[in-house]
Amino acid sequence: MTSKPTANSRRRDRDRSRRCVQRGGSDGGGAILADYHRSLRERALDPQAAVTVVREPTDVVTVQGSVASPGAVPLTARGERVLDVVAQSGGAEGDPAVTTITVIRGGHSATALLADLRRVPSQNVPLQPGDTVIVGGAEASVLADGAVVAPGPIPFVPGALTLQDAVAQAGGLSARRAQPEDVFVFRRQPPGESFLLRQRDGGIRTVTGDVIIRADFADPSDQLDAAQFQMRDGDVLYVGEEALARFGRAFALARGASQVPGE
Repeated sequence: MTSKPTANSRRRDRDRSRRCVQRGGSDGGGAILADYHRSLRERALDPQAAVTVVREPTDVVTVQGSVASPGAVPLTARGERVLDVVAQSGGAEGDPAVTTITVIRGGHSATALLADLRRVPSQNVPLQPGDTVIVGGAEASVLADGAVVAPGPIPFVPGALTLQDAVAQAGGLSARRAQPEDVFVFRRQPPGESFLLRQRDGGIRTVTGDVIIRADFADPSDQLDAAQFQMRDGDVLYVGEEALARFGRAFALARGASQVPGE
C-alpha cells in the first residue's frame, strides 16, 4: 500500500531538484542545463542574417504615355494604386483637368481624368500584375473607311484600341453594303519598326515594312483575334463592299455624270 504524495512533499521535491541543478549535484543537473543552453545557441537563427525576397518578373505594371520616366514599375505588398505608379514614373506632364489615365487589364480598359482620380478616391483603383497604365489624351487616330456606318477618323489612346473596338466605334459594319469577309487594316511602318502577328497555325511571326492585314468578321475565330489585335496611330481600317453595292454606287455615279449640263 503506497501513500499518496501531499502538496508539501511535492513542493519539497521541486526545491530539492532546483538546488541540485543550481549546484551541479550528483545527478548531473548542472551539465544537463549547460547542454540545453548550448543546444539553443547552436539552433538559434542569426538575427543579422539577410533575407532576400525574390520577386517574379510579372509582379510589375507598365506605365506609358506622358510621364517623365515611362516603363515597368514593380508592385509591392502594400498594394500600389494608379496614382502611386504614375508618381513613381515621374508624374503626369499634362494638365490634370484634361489628362486621361487609361488602365488596360486582360483585354479590357477603363479611362478617367487625372483630376477625377485625385478627387474621387474610389476611382484610384488598386493595380494587378500585368496591368498597363497609359497617361495622356487621345493622341492617336485611325481612319475608318469603306462599308462602315460612320466612316471617318477615330481618336484613341495608344494601346487602348483593338481592331474589334475600331469597327464598333465606326458604327459597325453596314448591314446593306458590307462584305464581312473583307475587313482590312492598312499599316505603314518606318524602317526598323515591326510588330508580332499570330498565324492561323498558332505560330508567331515578326512583320516589318508596310503591310495589309485581312480579317474575316464572318468567322468567330477571326473576331476573337480582332479583339486582341492592337491598332496603331495612322492605321487605316477599310471594310470591303459587296459587289452589288459597288455596282449600285457606280451606276449612280454614271447617271449623275450623264446629267451634267453640256454633256
